[in-house]
This record gives sequence, structure tokens and C-alpha cells, in this order.
Amino acid sequence: QAEVLLAAAACLVVADCQRVLRAVERRYAAMQEGIQKRPDDARGMDAQRKLIASVDADVAKLDAVVADTTARLEALGEVQVRAPDSVMRDALAARLWPGRIATTTMEAQTALDLLSEEVAIKLDAEKARFEKDLSALPARVMAFYSLGGAELVADPVQFSKATEEALELHDWLLLAAETAHDIGERQAILGQQVTEFDRLHSLQQDFAPFHRLWSTADQFETLQETWLQSSITTLDPELIDTKLAEWEETMSELESTLQREGPPGVVVDALSAKLANFRRCLPVIEALASEALAGVRTDKPNAHWEQLGRLLRPDDPEAYAEDRPTLEQLLELKVLDRLEEVEDIAYRAEKELQLQNLLHELEAKLREVRLDVRPHKDTGTHVLHGVEDIAAVLEDQQVRVQTVLLSPFGDADTQEAARQWKAMLEQALELFALWTEVQRAWIYLQPIFGARDIQKQMLEHGHRFREADKQWRRAAATAVSVGNVADVAEVPGLMQQLQHAWVKLEAIQRELSKFLDEKRNDFPRFHFLADEELLEILADSKEPERVQPHLHKAFDGLSRLEFTETERGRELREAKEAAAQEAALLPPGSTRGGAASALATSRTAGG
Repeated sequence: QAEVLLAAAACLVVADCQRVLRAVERRYAAMQEGIQKRPDDARGMDAQRKLIASVDADVAKLDAVVADTTARLEALGEVQVRAPDSVMRDALAARLWPGRIATTTMEAQTALDLLSEEVAIKLDAEKARFEKDLSALPARVMAFYSLGGAELVADPVQFSKATEEALELHDWLLLAAETAHDIGERQAILGQQVTEFDRLHSLQQDFAPFHRLWSTADQFETLQETWLQSSITTLDPELIDTKLAEWEETMSELESTLQREGPPGVVVDALSAKLANFRRCLPVIEALASEALAGVRTDKPNAHWEQLGRLLRPDDPEAYAEDRPTLEQLLELKVLDRLEEVEDIAYRAEKELQLQNLLHELEAKLREVRLDVRPHKDTGTHVLHGVEDIAAVLEDQQVRVQTVLLSPFGDADTQEAARQWKAMLEQALELFALWTEVQRAWIYLQPIFGARDIQKQMLEHGHRFREADKQWRRAAATAVSVGNVADVAEVPGLMQQLQHAWVKLEAIQRELSKFLDEKRNDFPRFHFLADEELLEILADSKEPERVQPHLHKAFDGLSRLEFTETERGRELREAKEAAAQEAALLPPGSTRGGAASALATSRTAGG
């Protein structure tokens, strides 16, 4: 068995060694392939040199792995196990790889030396061509010192051509800078002195103000055309103002730089004038591209555009009812001459939108306020909490509605909507005020008429309470299902339902007061007890112990009654004075009459 285990372990060692040797061979083969690659430019040569520089360290690591693996295979002989010949041949082949890599590295280094001379010759030729191209740049840059003047500014074709030339030269300078940087990097790789191309950097600095001038002109002309051709309601006045301010700042900076140079200064002046002229359009854009006239949220944008149509196009006042004009069309109609009237229409539209937003916010607020409906004890129904907070919200919204109603800017639809909200809020306040009264009465009466003894003594009113209870429970269920203030105020029939319940509950409370007065007339000492205390006694009249907490109020001299269980029931045995001294004040007697009977017996015995 030991021999079998030894053979199995040896097989595992051999298999692992074979796996390691094959992996090492693949690494060597990949290393050799990388070294043998022939680069075709300076950067490829640089990468190749770095690879060759790292070869010795990588070979040393791999050779150490091969040596360790060979030692493991040779160690098998100590336990009389011989490794397969194929595995030993793999180990031997792996030990030969460092020599092969060294030979390959020497060949690659020789090839790199030869290639370096070839690449250097090509780079010198490329540099010469580049310097020749650069020699034409100073004249092109200098040409912009004299490019401009009144004639060029007045000729759109020539102005556009000058702009294109400036942008093209700027792109060429950028490309030249990239080329110069690339040539310098390759020179450094080849060990050559890096050419600085100082003249190129100087030309870039000289041309920078001209590029700012003509690129600004190009941006303005392009965007101005877009703005003029766009529908006025789609324009962004803030963006336009930002761009104009940016260009105006550029012109201000260029005035001090180019004004002295002659023709370019004329371009600066002309472009500054164009910017100032377009800025005159900004109030029109701000007025007519506003949210109120853009029709994003306002309910009736057409009415204001009809006013603008009558103002600007009296021959066709419906022209803007559906289609909005472009800025260019408005300028052709001399809108700037009617700016004050246009701004007045826009102002009224904005105010109208604000009123509509107030009503939108009002509705959103009411739908946001949730009804705080909670289960009430073990009654199986719910009661409403936080009615005061709801009333405060409703009153705040009444102020909003009043603001709309008193405003001179609301149209007929807005005013009608405000009147409807006013009526709704008044009804909601009335509803929750009534809800509070009904809920308070129900909470008071529910435990009273839940007692059977009270029901027996007030049969007719107990029936009425059950009807009111059903109406209250339906109202509470409505509050649970609806959930928010706005919706509950719109539930049809809810107000009438609560009113009917209130009529019944109010009548029951009056009759309950009469009932208690009758009990006090029957037993005058009940006058010393509050309604709640008297109802506690009457609610379970068969339990005489219920009188105990109230004895000291009904009788000054008594603190407690003691009862005895007999065959006839619970009988009053004796009464204890307040000083806790027992006295046979009462003759033994039956108290099967309950709590009220016990108090009556106490009155008879105690004088």
C-alpha cells in the first residue's frame, strides 16, 4: 500500500513539473518573438530598446523556475522513482533557452543600430520639409496686420473669406505645433539635439489676437443667423446675453491690442457695433421668449399673441395665433419701435401666469396634505387627528385665492377658477369644522351607549345613536380611502352625511343631559358627581363596587363600603368612616339593586 501511495504522489509531482516547464517554454517563445520584431520608426525603436533592457531580469526569473523544477524531478530518484524521459528532455530544453534569448537579443540590438541610422536620415528629411513649410508662415501671419478696413467690413463675401483664412491659419499653426512636438520627441529618442522651433512659438503668439478677432466674428455671424431664423419663443435670452457679454469683453480687450494696427481696428469697431446693435434685440427676446408667452405652462397663450398680432400686424391680427414669428420677422415689422407696448403685453402675460401658478400650487398643496386618520381604540373605526393643522392650511390657501381674485391681471378663466377654489375652500373649512363637532360628540357618546344598562334605560335614544354611529363610520371610512384634503372635500354627500349625524348626536346629548338630571332629582347626592362619574355608576348598575371611588364626594363621612356575599346576593355589611374607624352605622341589608342602590342605602343609614 505504501508503494502505491508513493507512485501516486510521484505521478502528481511529474505532472506538475511538466505543466511548469511548458508554461516557461511559452513565456520564452513569446519573449523571443517580441525581441525579433522589427520597428519602423523612432518610437518603435524606443519600445524595442526598453524590451531588450528588461530581458535579462525576466530570463533570470524563468531560469530559476526551471532550476527548481529540475531539482524536484531529480529528487524523485531518492525514492527510487525515475521521471519520464520526455519530461527530462523538456527540462533540458528549458535550460537552453537563456542562450537562445541572448543570441536573439544581440541580433536585435545590431538591427536596431542599423535601423537607427536609417530612421535618423528620414527624420532629418522630414524636419527639413517641415522647416520649409514653416518659412511661409511669417508672411501669412503678417498679412493679417493689414487685413481689414471699411471696404472689407462692408463686403459680406470678403468678410467671410477673411474669416475662413484666419480659422484655416489657426488650424495650420496648431497642426504645426503638434508636428514640432512630435519631431522633438523622436529626436530625443534617437539621441539627437532637440529642435526648439522658437519662431513657430513666436508666430503663434503674434497671431493669437487676430485669431480671437476673426473667430469671434465667425461665432457671432453663425449664431446671429441661427437666432434670427429661429422662432422667438425658442430662444434662450440668458444664453444670448452671456454670449454677447463674452464677445463684448473680447472686443474691449482687442481694442487696445489692434486699434493701433490700422485695418484690423476697423474690424474691431465694426464687430463691436454689430454686437451693440444685436443687444438692442435682447429686451424683445426676453419679453417674448418668456415662459408666459412660450406657452409652456400657461393655459391660454394665444390671447397674448393675438394682442401682439393686432399691434404689429393690424392687417392680419390672427397671424400669430398658432405660428410664432422669428426674430427676423419681428425686426422687419419694426418691433423695436413698439418695444414698450410689447413689454407691457409680456408683463401682463407673466402676471397672469403667476396667478395660474398660484392656483396650481394651491391644488398641489391640498393634495399633498394627507389626512391623519388613526384607529380609535377597539371600536373598529377611525378618528381624524390634526384638524387644526388642516384648517391652517386651508386658511393660507384662502389668502392665495383672494390674491388672485383681487389681481387686475387674471383673465376670465383664471378668475372663474379662483372663484371655484374659493367656494371649495369655504366648504372644506365648514366640512372639517363640522367633522370636529361630530367626532367630539361621537367619541363622548360611543362608550356611554356601548354600556347595556344605559341602552336599556334610553332605548329610543340608543336606537338613534346607532343610526348616527353608522353615518359616522361611513364618513371615517371615506377619509381612510380618500387620503388627502382636496379629494375628501369633493366627496359628494359627505357634508350632508355629517350634518345628519350631527343632528342626531346633538339631540342625543340633550336627552342624555335630561336623563342625568332625572337621576340627580331621584337621588340629590348625585349632584355632587360630574356627568362622567355618574355615567360610570349607571353604566353597570349591577356592580355596587363602582360607587367606591365616588363615596367621598357624595358623603363627607364615608370612605368605603363593605359587602358580603350571601345566598341572596351581595349585601352591604358595614360602612367605614373617613377616619378609618369601623362603626355599625348600617343594618345588614340587600344591595341587589346595584351601585345606585348601594348609595341610596348609604344615604338611609347615614342619615
